[in-house]
Amino acid sequence: MNSGELNRGEPADDPVCVFRTGDEELAAVVKSILEGEEIKYVARSVETHELFGAGGDGGGLNYTVGSVDFLVARDDVERVRRILDALRAGFLSGGAGEDGDSGE
Repeated sequence: MNSGELNRGEPADDPVCVFRTGDEELAAVVKSILEGEEIKYVARSVETHELFGAGGDGGGLNYTVGSVDFLVARDDVERVRRILDALRAGFLSGGAGEDGDSGE
């Protein structure tokens, strides 16, 4: 395992990336959900280098921007995608979970 990986029960061979985020708080939420559902996963840090700044004269600043890939066993892909879709729907609806849920 690379130093950028967090192992929470190694998924089976040929793991599949089901989610990528550069948001640390969202990554923590996804980790919590996967652990709560007892889904084995690997959270792998992915670093990219991007040039920020004005102009093309090389005067910009070089920042390292990281994201996290969540990999799960192929057998868990559909289940995880359903869970993450429900999470997205909750965010888009203002946090209401199910019909009739007041969010309290």
